[in-house]
Amino acid sequence: GLAAHWKYKAREENENADQDDSEDKMDGWLHTIKEILDDPQPDTLDLLDTIKLNLFASEIIVFTPKGEIKSMPANATALDFAFSIHSFLGTHCIGAKVNHKLVPLMHHLKSGDQVEILTSRNQQIKREWLKYVTTAKAKSKIQACLRKMDREIEHEGQKILQEFFERKDIKLNAETLNKLRQFHRFNTKEELLLAIGDKKLELTEADTDYILGRKHEHGWRKFLPFISSKQHKQDESTDLQF
Repeated sequence: GLAAHWKYKAREENENADQDDSEDKMDGWLHTIKEILDDPQPDTLDLLDTIKLNLFASEIIVFTPKGEIKSMPANATALDFAFSIHSFLGTHCIGAKVNHKLVPLMHHLKSGDQVEILTSRNQQIKREWLKYVTTAKAKSKIQACLRKMDREIEHEGQKILQEFFERKDIKLNAETLNKLRQFHRFNTKEELLLAIGDKKLELTEADTDYILGRKHEHGWRKFLPFISSKQHKQDESTDLQF
């Protein structure tokens, strides 16, 4: 509202051409905010801080292969540029050509650079991409895609867990799910389901034994089968000496 009022007053007072440039920047900034608000996120406050940084940051001017001018915040990367053009380019970006030279996603752009985005339909968004971008729009799109991917993986993990419990004739409820979470030392059930759905955690007979109370072993032992029970007891005895 304040921004719109400021823009209206500036026009009413017939400011000079420099003011027109400021209005164009304000239009772009307001458009970025609208895109983010269309896709609200849990960490909106962090995004607002990024928006403020983008607003007051100095800008650079880069060019598309067709010679079109794009204004970007200073320190923007090739991945930021890809998302500024189109979400599809950003989500499928594998690299870029800057001044006809291949560069990685995290390459920082400079004024006057000509940037061509390289894509692949097989490319998928990765969590570390959040470290490669500085603009609010890019961060917003990446986080939205990551949340969608996590929901799909959690759903797959729930399906795998349900099938495993059915084979073992165990009822899947809050109690048994909580036992399994504690056994593998996850903080939330979402973390557990993500690990199962992403194939990072394989359910075995040890899980069944723990849930049914037949054994009480630490979850990490299933990942170290070469350690004998005797060695495990020796380790515990050594720990107690300290």
